[in-house]
Amino acid sequence: MRFKLPDKTKTEEGKQRHVGFELEFSGLNLKDSACILNKVISGNIESENSFSLYIKNDKWGTFGLEVDAAVLKDEKYKKILSEHGFNLDELDVNQKLDGVLESIATTLVPCEIVTPPLPMSDLNIMNEITDALKEAKAEGTKASILYAFGLHINTELVSFKSSYLLNHMRAFTLLYDWICKESRVDLARRLMPYIKPYPDEYILLITAPDYEPGERALIEDYMEYVGSRNYALDMLPAFAEIERNVVMDKAEEPELIKARPAFHYRLANCLIDEVKWTIADEWQYWLAIEKLAADEELLKKTSLDYREHFNESFFSYRDDWVAHIDEIIK
Repeated sequence: MRFKLPDKTKTEEGKQRHVGFELEFSGLNLKDSACILNKVISGNIESENSFSLYIKNDKWGTFGLEVDAAVLKDEKYKKILSEHGFNLDELDVNQKLDGVLESIATTLVPCEIVTPPLPMSDLNIMNEITDALKEAKAEGTKASILYAFGLHINTELVSFKSSYLLNHMRAFTLLYDWICKESRVDLARRLMPYIKPYPDEYILLITAPDYEPGERALIEDYMEYVGSRNYALDMLPAFAEIERNVVMDKAEEPELIKARPAFHYRLANCLIDEVKWTIADEWQYWLAIEKLAADEELLKKTSLDYREHFNESFFSYRDDWVAHIDEIIK
């Protein structure tokens, strides 16, 4: 499936928009993953350390490959190693990480490919990358309940205007349950704290018809009600690009926030081991968000509908709302 493009393919400055991807998978070690990727994009493989490689491509820029840094940061590897019969007390420092962890990373620790921002006209290269990984037997979301691998999509903003940003956050909120159902977002991923919808009180704030904040007020409200990276539409990178100090002073784990003029969409599965799955499939759901965000009349009406549904019981609310969105989308 080829990538469809949004109605707005250029920024307000008239430049082509870009999209970056973060793809998590297992089943392949870091070096093999780099070789597979390099056959597609043709660059120079360089090593940063034992768990991080990168490939410099003349056309698109630098592609990064790394073993999930969070696993090392919170020392999850110790539990994993123990479960596989390794006694850390009997290993020297180099073996603990460089040797032993790499030996089991192919099955339990996610490898991640981080692309540079790609021009929208070149997004189909991602199909070639995923095809190569499929052929090499990479494993995706369902391979490990412990990590529930995902796909992150970083789509460049058209504008920094408050109304533009807010409308996309509204559209994401209104479509969240529908996307989860249609794209079969893995239950293990939904139970983890990384791809949550926004808090209820914030949803009621941003769907209110009279909520029209300026850029700074929008960011301050987001930091007060949300303030974490662990939401399916993470606005911290974009907001840090606009008001860095406001974000960094109030955010959880500010050291992990990378300011960039892009929406950080984290909801998608990585079903790399399913024959028919493509990143272009997941991309369609982001396009649905952009389409609804651009239709201000429909967005306003749907926001009011959402608020009416909000007080119904949890289960009937979810089912009824998804059916309602089905009618709107179709």
